[in-house]
Amino acid sequence: MKRKIQSITQTTTKRITKSIAIAILLISIALLTSCAIIEDVINLQAGMTRASEYEQRYDVASDVFIIFDETLFSEPLPDNLHFELRNNSERSYIYGDGATGTLEVKIQGIWRAVTPYLGYAVSEVGFGLDPFTRVESSFPLFFYHNNLRPGQYRLVKRIIHWDEPLVNPNIYIVFEEFTII
Repeated sequence: MKRKIQSITQTTTKRITKSIAIAILLISIALLTSCAIIEDVINLQAGMTRASEYEQRYDVASDVFIIFDETLFSEPLPDNLHFELRNNSERSYIYGDGATGTLEVKIQGIWRAVTPYLGYAVSEVGFGLDPFTRVESSFPLFFYHNNLRPGQYRLVKRIIHWDEPLVNPNIYIVFEEFTII
């Protein structure tokens, strides 16, 4: 009888230990998942919806630059980011007007696109950027005001070489970073 009680006690102890271990594992998984979900919710509330499409897809144009008038901003944010697009090469490029571009924010080392207000639209008019020239332009930041929090941001613009075919051209990117405090 004593052995039977010991056997039942050992079996019960093993089951309880196993149940506790499973419960701890499930709680850990739930906590990790909830942290990831909370981060995703925060990112969505802040307007971040997708990872940058530029990280692996395009080459960086090493001879064309975006230069901001300012690179540090605080509340109240300006309605527009004024910048200069500068071509320091011997080649001509085609670029879109100031409103064409993507605003991105760096979250845990990864660039993510910031979503503008609904109804935001830009024209896809292409302009020429001649060799060794610069043009002044501005990007409409006011379309993003509700989605901007303190952090590291960048404006990304796509450009193509003037002499490349317009069907499936090689697309290059230029970008410049700025900070909101």
